[in-house]
Amino acid sequence: MLLADHQNDVAVGLIQQLSKRPFPAGPAWVQFDLALAYLLAGSYEKAIKQAHAYAESLPQGASESKESAQAWSLIGIAYAHLGQGERSVNALRQAATLAPGEEEQWLNLTRELMELNRYSEAISAVQNGLAANPESYALHLRLGAADLSLDVTRGGDCFSESRAGRRSAADELHWVGSSAAAHGSGERGCL
Repeated sequence: MLLADHQNDVAVGLIQQLSKRPFPAGPAWVQFDLALAYLLAGSYEKAIKQAHAYAESLPQGASESKESAQAWSLIGIAYAHLGQGERSVNALRQAATLAPGEEEQWLNLTRELMELNRYSEAISAVQNGLAANPESYALHLRLGAADLSLDVTRGGDCFSESRAGRRSAADELHWVGSSAAAHGSGERGCL
């Protein structure tokens, strides 16, 4: 609540106090909340350090992958804010590998790849994400956006092509889904 009210310093202080208290099952959730508070407060280096501490505090077990993925995602986002693209991609790729069924992990990874103009890698990553999340509307849209961006960087112009064919706006929206679905069969299309 304090973070939502932009009282970042107060929130960080409170969570730091909680992280120092002994908990029967360990303070892992507090470690993550502190890392998140640092991230939201713009203290990216502290967020990275705290997220690493959180990941290391997790018990070995079946639920570890999801929690580890959250930590690596937070680390990747913090590195992105610091302008460290390669480190961000590596952390976000780790998050997606740990929790392939979570579309958010793939969206974070592909967002950073596209930010770095690595569209072919973004397309490959979103296809991997779609293999685990075939019904994800957001991932289908991301695939179309990455494909369009790649086409534009190669000098193509999907929009003039579609306008030449006089497709309506409704046809364009249908084409987004069709184009995204076509990628599973190896075909390429424009948005």
